[in-house]
Amino acid sequence: MIDIKELTREQAREAMDHWKSIADQAMSDASLLPKLGDYWQKKRETLQSRYYKVKERLDGRSDNYSIDVYMGLCLYELLRHDGFTMRMASDDGFWRYMSLKVVPDLVADRWGKDAEDHYWAKPSRNWLRSLWWYVHLSWQGDLASTGDLLGNSRFSTDTILNLEERTGRSGTYIDVYRKIMYYYSIIPEDRLKSINETLHKSDKHATLFRTVMKLNTARSLTIDPSLYEGGTDGYVKSLFEETGVEF
Repeated sequence: MIDIKELTREQAREAMDHWKSIADQAMSDASLLPKLGDYWQKKRETLQSRYYKVKERLDGRSDNYSIDVYMGLCLYELLRHDGFTMRMASDDGFWRYMSLKVVPDLVADRWGKDAEDHYWAKPSRNWLRSLWWYVHLSWQGDLASTGDLLGNSRFSTDTILNLEERTGRSGTYIDVYRKIMYYYSIIPEDRLKSINETLHKSDKHATLFRTVMKLNTARSLTIDPSLYEGGTDGYVKSLFEETGVEF
């Protein structure tokens, strides 16, 4: 079973101050990283190994989305095998511990040593938490299928932001997000391009994905997707149909 550790906001603030004072040296000398028990030390080593392996594969190319997806899948699988629960996933203190005690070096490499929002200050921006929820909300039944879906070139770091930050943590409509990701992934490329070009004419920041997510946010306040005609599947299809996409 997973050995849950937590940091309060005040503990996280203190840990962040300490980390910033040693980060430059710790990035090149792992002995300066926070000391851990055997359980979390093994998790640290696994995450470090996977992180630098994917960076090596990129061979110097800047592709933050690929790094995020690879690390998200690794983190998700690593915790899932140890009985990680939704309640644990909703615990801000746990993610603060992961970010500041287990792999602060990886967060620093991805976002910089001073990026407090991605360490602890803003729960929704905590990098590790965001990655876990992105994979969970995109889950297609197994790791391989989920990895195939998330590897679709139409997804980006903007997708992570829009999917993960537009939902609460109650888990009530998780199947909706999973189906949104699935249906979005199978729209023909030429059709997707045409719709996005049309949306850009009225709002340069608009995309089909953002539009569908906003529509779902508004609708789900008054509609229970499971009670919609056709159930959750019918509900999600209706979101896309309202934007001009039919399946």
